[in-house]
Amino acid sequence: MKKLHLVATAMALTAAGYACAGPSVDPGLWEGTVTVQREGNLNGAEKAQLEQMREHLSQVPPQYRAQLEQNLAAMAQNKPMVFHEKTCVTPAMVKQGLKPKVGKNCTYTMQPKAANSYTMDFTCREEGVESHGSGEMTFAPKSYQGNVHLVATGRGKSFSSDMSMQGRWLAADCGSVKPPAGYK
Repeated sequence: MKKLHLVATAMALTAAGYACAGPSVDPGLWEGTVTVQREGNLNGAEKAQLEQMREHLSQVPPQYRAQLEQNLAAMAQNKPMVFHEKTCVTPAMVKQGLKPKVGKNCTYTMQPKAANSYTMDFTCREEGVESHGSGEMTFAPKSYQGNVHLVATGRGKSFSSDMSMQGRWLAADCGSVKPPAGYK
């Protein structure tokens, strides 16, 4: 469970990174896909954690349950996990520079690489586990793509994963999709 939390943290940092493109990103409803490939096979304890997670699926809201079930099955077979999400980017967020909101135990840097392209580095520390990673994102007004490599170490274990992200602008109106927590 904790390893999945670290992966989710890294994905959140990365996916939020598209917002740093500033004025070249159009406000509105965005759809993003993150594909995660974990390196190495699961050990016995990790397989037991997956089983525990499966037992709690009934507590997951129905709109997320099917995707989570698919990703748990993929993780058990060392296949890529795929996450889809819609995000609302408001005009105020674009105007403010859209810096990603990160957890209190995480730090990140993003540096321009070329026009509409950035490199990033991040570190998160949580419950005795440190994860760090680096990646690259490229933006257009109505799309983004990128990749991240993540390494997590702690409690005598280590694992790494590679993530690819892509997203596209869907509409100027976000409909019922709300902006991420911490944004207006």
